[in-house]
Amino acid sequence: MDFKQLEYFKTIYEEGSISRAAEKLYISQQGLSKAILALEKELDCRLFERSFKGIQLKEPGEALLVHVDRVLEERDCILRSMTKYREHEKLSIHMVIGSRFSLPKGCFKRFLDRYPQIELNVQELKNEVCLYNLEHGKADVAVVISPVLEKGYECLPIKKERITLVMPREHELAVRKEISVTELDGTRIVYHSGSSSAVVIEQCGKSGIRFSKMIEVPGMVALYQTCSAMGIPGISLESLDGKMAFPNLVSVPVSEEEVAWDITLVYHESMKKVKPVMEFVNYLKERLTDEDADFLSEMI
Repeated sequence: MDFKQLEYFKTIYEEGSISRAAEKLYISQQGLSKAILALEKELDCRLFERSFKGIQLKEPGEALLVHVDRVLEERDCILRSMTKYREHEKLSIHMVIGSRFSLPKGCFKRFLDRYPQIELNVQELKNEVCLYNLEHGKADVAVVISPVLEKGYECLPIKKERITLVMPREHELAVRKEISVTELDGTRIVYHSGSSSAVVIEQCGKSGIRFSKMIEVPGMVALYQTCSAMGIPGISLESLDGKMAFPNLVSVPVSEEEVAWDITLVYHESMKKVKPVMEFVNYLKERLTDEDADFLSEMI
């Protein structure tokens, strides 16, 4: 038995589904099932049962859960407390997919130029995965959307990023200065698996909006290509305006009151004792201030 198996067990319980748990843990369903089978074999009992409601705990699973919460919480505390004793200067940053476009230009390169002794590990993941990894000591800091966290975490607002729809110039919505999500009812839409799409789709669902067809693509370049080829709108970000070479496409913002990305850097307060973390936080504050100053000087 190890921490990873216990973590897998708890996540399956929380999600009520192996597929959703595997997605949250960023592993394959086969690998997750194999780990749980090994845990059940070691404990010599069945932990879960399947029903029409999904996967539910059996009595042995309920007994194990009582211990798992305490053990994993203690593990997370140990990981955070030992970070300050690292022999090498490492910094792990987990970012929601697409948020790098909202950071100051050349952010990581300039940081490494200033602090070449730091070993930087940056990963782009789904928003919920970034938060999960931060809370469980797998990331030193996270760059996420509108985080909802318990006490003990520090937040640095980075940017409120507008959601846009990219579409061919001849599309009926292309002449609009702004689009409301209610105008998307019954339309076809292109989206990718990043969280910018999830924000719009979730908001549309709450408003009773239903798309006639949803086309998922693997990335932003593929999204722009699909919009150009099929002549239908795609969910994008304002920071991407002008960065994709598709002259036949235009970008129209979605109402900021309805949907927007609140990009935020988050870290646990215990990380204030970890030098690379605070160096990055202070560096980012400096870069954000510099960008504001540059913007104001251009306006004047």
